[in-house]
Amino acid sequence: MRRALAAAVAAGLCSAPVAAEAAGRPSVVAEAARHLGQGNFTGRPGAWCAWFVSWVLTATGHRPLPSGMAASALGYGPHLREPLPGAIVVMRGHVGLVESVGADGTISMISGNWGHRVARARVSRREVVAFVGV
Repeated sequence: MRRALAAAVAAGLCSAPVAAEAAGRPSVVAEAARHLGQGNFTGRPGAWCAWFVSWVLTATGHRPLPSGMAASALGYGPHLREPLPGAIVVMRGHVGLVESVGADGTISMISGNWGHRVARARVSRREVVAFVGV
């Protein structure tokens, strides 16, 4: 089943979050959204956006980011030309998870340490360094 789901994602027939849910794993987006409004629950001091992404990735059966630095997400997986729900969105000094893409191309993301809490934010593609597949 995993090979079939991976092939469907590669062919663009479904997104990675849809494939994850079909495989019995919770969606990265759904897991991130469960924590909206919460403060830093990661147990890590200082900037914690990357720790939040790692926590969500681990909770959904993925490996964590290589470190607590936002830029570490750049080496996590394949870079995507277009944002997909559940992909990692990397900005200068910040990292989150793509929730959706608006008709105007703006990205809705969920991230930790946005206003010192887990929050939803809309960002312009010009602010994005990379989209990284999970």
